[in-house]
Amino acid sequence: MVVPDKKETERASRQAITEYENTGMYFEPTTMAVADFMDYWFKGYTEVNHKDNTQLNFEKAIRFQIKSAIGKFRFRLRSLTHAILQQFANDLYRESYAKKSLSIFGNVVNHALRRAVHPWGLNKE
Repeated sequence: MVVPDKKETERASRQAITEYENTGMYFEPTTMAVADFMDYWFKGYTEVNHKDNTQLNFEKAIRFQIKSAIGKFRFRLRSLTHAILQQFANDLYRESYAKKSLSIFGNVVNHALRRAVHPWGLNKE
C-alpha cells in the first residue's frame, strides 16, 4: 500500500474543497451574453439591494445604453475586454452625454462585472 505524501494530500484536499464550493452552479460562464448577464444582475442584485430611484437609473442605463452598445454585438462575458469597455465609454462620450450620465453608466458596468467575478464566479478577473 502506497501512502500519499503531504503535497499530494494537500492538492487533493484543495481540489475537493474547490469542487464542493462550486457545486450548484447552474450555468456556464462561457455561454452567458453580457446583455443576459446585465438582466440577471439587475434582478438578482440591484432589485434586492438598491432603492427605487437607483433601480430606475440603473435599469435605464442598462436598457438604453449598455444593452444597445455592448449587447447588440452579443458579447459573451468571457470575451469582454478592457478595449471593448473603453470603446463603449468613448462612444458614449462622443454622443455628448452629461458627465453625470457617463458616471452612472460606468458605475453600473463596474458593479455588475465585479459581481460576475466575485462572488458569483461567472467570469475570471
